[in-house]
Amino acid sequence: ALSLKPQVLIADEPTSALDVSVQAQVLELIEQLQKEMNFACLFITHDLAVIDVLADRIAVMHHGNLVEVGTRDEILRYPKEAYTQRLLAAVPLPDPEQQRARRALRLELLAAGADETGAVPAVTPEVQQPEPPVAQGL
Repeated sequence: ALSLKPQVLIADEPTSALDVSVQAQVLELIEQLQKEMNFACLFITHDLAVIDVLADRIAVMHHGNLVEVGTRDEILRYPKEAYTQRLLAAVPLPDPEQQRARRALRLELLAAGADETGAVPAVTPEVQQPEPPVAQGL
């Protein structure tokens, strides 16, 4: 696919079936090739650790709709939408104390109540919408 020097490479779950050490090598290779060949990469994945390493911008989808779009830090460190907050709260952490706090946050988010679509209002005051809106543009 890269021999034709594309402007964009679409990679759909390219590391999902790989063990962690091979996954790291593949991610490093993609980063290296991107720099050398100057192409954009649309990286589709459910693995938030991979996103944190590789992404400059992130688009979060919920039921086929874009619900939040932003830089890596905006999405992973300061999510605005309830769905994104729940997604991040579900990621396990190696530290038991941090994991307990994460579990408590996740329970708080879930306790906020879900409607029939599965949308949960955010606990943080910035987000007051019961259903994530469709994000406009990238």
